[in-house]
Amino acid sequence: MRRFCIFIISLILILLYSSNSFSGEQYAKNFAYVNFTKANSFYQQEKFKEAIKEYEKIIDAGFCSANIYYNLGNTYFKIGSIGKAILNYERARRLAPDDGDLLTNLEYAKSLIVDRSIRVSAPWFVEIISRLPERFSAGRLCQLLFTINISIFIILTINLFLSRPNRFFIFMTAVFLITFIAGSVVLSKKATTINKRQEAVVIVSEIDCRFGPLDNATVHFKLYEGSKIIILKTEADWSKIKRFDGKIGWIKKDSYEII
Repeated sequence: MRRFCIFIISLILILLYSSNSFSGEQYAKNFAYVNFTKANSFYQQEKFKEAIKEYEKIIDAGFCSANIYYNLGNTYFKIGSIGKAILNYERARRLAPDDGDLLTNLEYAKSLIVDRSIRVSAPWFVEIISRLPERFSAGRLCQLLFTINISIFIILTINLFLSRPNRFFIFMTAVFLITFIAGSVVLSKKATTINKRQEAVVIVSEIDCRFGPLDNATVHFKLYEGSKIIILKTEADWSKIKRFDGKIGWIKKDSYEII
């Protein structure tokens, strides 16, 4: 009888906990929906600063999606904050790398960066390979690699039942295998970028990049609002960064935000 009572009490506690968790989750979803609707309404009324506050409330509450970042980027763009616009477009791209409207807006915002004179030329095939991680999400790459793996298995299984190897099947196996290896390399590069390399966007109009982490250090080059950089390390109020052309210097860490 005692064990039965303990079982009943435990069951009731589990049900209450589940009910509270569900209620909390439902409340959070309702909060995000209400604020998202309110933010969109402010945007349509051209009350952009109010819209920004509502979008950022949703993000601060832990709700992140490509749509929220995309809308926030559009709103910052409307008030002329190119750096914050590019920052949020880049965040959205990590969640929706093949969204056409997002990519168009991002490229247009990048075209407005003050310093666009420096460009690093590379062979076309190097450009394609370097941009592949940005075009596919990690989840989509995993799905692609799984499909290729299954296809290779099916082809090899069919070959086992043939009297002699079929040239077409051998060719297809080779193609799938090369694609699988290339996809694995891209996925590995994407994982490295997300987990180890910290990419950021400059959010101030202009910043001097110095040879060392000191206010009186010699200026090496300048960075402008919207420029994308890589954070190498941080010391106190300074960060060592690398520009897209390979140049390295030090800037104040309040001049950028991590993507």
